[in-house]
Formats: sequence, structure tokens, C-alpha cells
Amino acid sequence: MATQAAKNSAGQTVTLDELAAQLSTLKEEIGTLTRNAGAYSRQQSQRAVDEARSNARDAVAKGEEHLHAAQNAVAKLPDDAALMVRERPLAALGVAAGVGLLVGLLSGRK
Repeated sequence: MATQAAKNSAGQTVTLDELAAQLSTLKEEIGTLTRNAGAYSRQQSQRAVDEARSNARDAVAKGEEHLHAAQNAVAKLPDDAALMVRERPLAALGVAAGVGLLVGLLSGRK
């Protein structure tokens, strides 16, 4: 056993054995803190991953809802067009002529 002694900042005498014991305790506490910090980091990262997955699932669900709404709207277009032609035949003829003229002008110029 070492019998050398020194005085600490409070003026108390501390032996090498006591200092070694304090250092050992400090190492254990640092190890515990390191493990706790690692566990906390893993928990936070898992929480972030879970939240990102949840947000992605929500975004996919909303995207599917919008896709179905768009598909329904597109499916109704022929019926709506037929109804418009029956209700306003002259307007439909004018629109068709205008579109045909525009396509002709655009494709004829080079």
C-alpha cells in the first residue's frame, strides 16, 4: 500500500490509495454516462425513424386518395363532354373548330 499523501484543494490530506479509488469511481461513472448517452441516442434515432415512417405512410395514403379522385374525375370526362355536346351543340362545335385550327397552325409552322 502506498503511504504517500498529498493535500487536495481544500487542504485535506489524500493518500494515493484514496486517489486511485476516486479515479476508479470516476471511470465507472464516465462509463455509465457513456452507456446512457448511447442508449438515449439510439432511442431518439429510433423515434425519428418511426416518425419518418409514419409520415411516409400518411403521405402515401393521401397520394392514393388524390389519385383515386383524379381517376374518378377523368372517368367522368367522356360523360361530361357528351352531356355538354347535347346541351350546347354550337358551343361544342366552336370549341372543336378552335382546337383544330390551333393544332393546324402549330403543326403547319416549322
